[in-house]
Amino acid sequence: MKKLKQDSILRLYKLVADNENTTFEHYKDLNEFKFNFLESEFENDNNFEINNIDNIALKMMQSADRNDNSEFQVAKILWENTKYLTPYQASDIGFWNYLNHFTFYSFLQKRWPINNINDILNHYIQKSSSQASLIDYTLSGYWWSIYLTVDYKRENPFELTEILFQNSSFRTKNFGGTKIFRHRDAVIGTLEFIAENNLNKSNFEDNSRAISVFLTLLGGTKPLGYFDKDWFKAKLNLKFKNDILSHGRLFQRDDREKFLEKNNFKNEKASEILRFFNLNNSSDYKLSPDKNLNYDFSIPIYDCQNEGFLLQCYTNGRINKVDIRTLLNKALNNNYLNGKSKFDIKLLTIIDKEQLVLLITKTNNQTFVKIHKTEWITTHDNLILMGNEITKDLENLEYVILPIELEKELKKLTFKSSRANSISTTHKNYSKEWEVLKDYLT
Repeated sequence: MKKLKQDSILRLYKLVADNENTTFEHYKDLNEFKFNFLESEFENDNNFEINNIDNIALKMMQSADRNDNSEFQVAKILWENTKYLTPYQASDIGFWNYLNHFTFYSFLQKRWPINNINDILNHYIQKSSSQASLIDYTLSGYWWSIYLTVDYKRENPFELTEILFQNSSFRTKNFGGTKIFRHRDAVIGTLEFIAENNLNKSNFEDNSRAISVFLTLLGGTKPLGYFDKDWFKAKLNLKFKNDILSHGRLFQRDDREKFLEKNNFKNEKASEILRFFNLNNSSDYKLSPDKNLNYDFSIPIYDCQNEGFLLQCYTNGRINKVDIRTLLNKALNNNYLNGKSKFDIKLLTIIDKEQLVLLITKTNNQTFVKIHKTEWITTHDNLILMGNEITKDLENLEYVILPIELEKELKKLTFKSSRANSISTTHKNYSKEWEVLKDYLT
C-alpha cells in the first residue's frame, strides 16, 4: 500500500497554509488531485493491502448519492472492507493522506467541497496522528468510530455505532475529541447509557454536549483506562439521574441556569471555572484547579467555554488558535513543555465562540486599525505553533477581542489578508465605524 511520507505531508500543508496559489488551484479539480509529487515522497508498505480499493470508493460515492441513512452507511462500507487493519496501521497518517488525495479524493470533494484554504487544512491534509485528529478527519474518523463501537455480541452489532453517528459534533468534536475516546470501554459504556435512557431520541445535541463536558472533567482527575464500561455507566447515572428523572434530558451548568430561569425554578448554580491554564514565557505550562501566581499567565477556563478556543496573540502579528479541548484533555497539575512559540505573547485569552480581533497600531502619534475574523484562523491542537499571520503592521501592536455581533457594522474595516493596510482613525469615511469602536480604542 502506498503512503505519503511525513515530510511530504508537512510540505503540502505549509504550501496551502501559506496561501500558495498554485497548490490551492490543484484542489479545484473535482476528479483528480494533480499536485506534482516526487516519487521519493511516497513509500510502499507491504504489511497490508486493501483489496478492490477503487471499488470501495465507488460504493461509498454511490451510497452518499443515495443518502441512505447519512454517513453511517458510507462509513460502514469503508469499515467492512478495512476492518482487518490493526489500530497501529489505522493510526498511520501517511496511509490516510494518500487515500485522501488519490483513491478517495473525489469522494472527499463531494463530502467537503473546497471554498477556502481552511477546507483543505481541516479535511484533506491530516498533519497529526492524535486521537482527536484521527476522529475528526473523514476516512480515519469513519474507521475509528466503528472500531470503537461495533459489538458483535449484540443482535445488531452496529446498534451503538448508529447512535454515535446520529450527531456529527458529538462524534468528531465533543466526545470524539476527548482523550478517553480511544478507550473502548468508555465509549461503549457512554453509548449504552445514552441508549438505555433514550437520550438520543430528543435533545441529543444538548445531551451529548453535557456528557462530553462531564467525561472531560472526569478524565482530568482519574486514570480512566483502568475502568470498565459499567464503571462509566455508573458515573454517568450518578451525575445525571436527577436530570433524567425530572426533565428527561441532561444539562450543562450554564444551560441549567437558562432552563430553570425560563421555567421559574430556583437558580442554584452559576457558571463555574473548570480549571486554570497557567503559562510561563519560558514555554512551560500546567492546568490547575486554582489560579497560580507563579506563572506569567494564569487564566480561567469556564464551563461555558468548553467548545471555544485559546488565542495566543503574538508580537509578530500571528495568532495561534487552539481548540480548548486540547487543554481540557490535559491532566491536572502535570508539568508540560512547549506551551508557546519562541515569540512573545501580547494577548492570551479564551473565546467561547468565533469572534472578531481588533488590531491597533500606533505610528507618529496616529492610531491605525483593522479587523480580522477568528474563523479565518486555522484551529490547531499544538500550543507551540506560531499560527496564522494576520497582520504585518507591528508597531506598538495591540489586540482587542470584539463580539461577533459587531461584524456587520464593522465590515468595511474587516480584512482577511495580512497585507491589507490598516486604516487611520482620523479617516472621515469611517465615521460610523469610529462611533462603534470608540469604547475599544481608549
